[in-house]
Amino acid sequence: MFFAVQAVVGGTFTQNVMCAAPIVYSKQVLAENSHVRAVLINAGQANAATGEQGWNDAVASAEALAEVMGMEAKDILLESTGVIGK
Repeated sequence: MFFAVQAVVGGTFTQNVMCAAPIVYSKQVLAENSHVRAVLINAGQANAATGEQGWNDAVASAEALAEVMGMEAKDILLESTGVIGK
């Protein structure tokens, strides 16, 4: 999803101790910002239980979208759902 102007956002996240990288990333974004310009939604691959590589993939996906869209990675939230551990 892309917003032509910065959109006011909030988040409701799992209370599970183990959170997928996109959740951790989005929590960090929302801790620093109340507005975003885009949400990158992925279905089919949860990016959970993937360790450091999962975190690197989450950051890289936000950075890649930011570059294409002409914004900063901190302006993007990530959402993923799907198979855990892949």
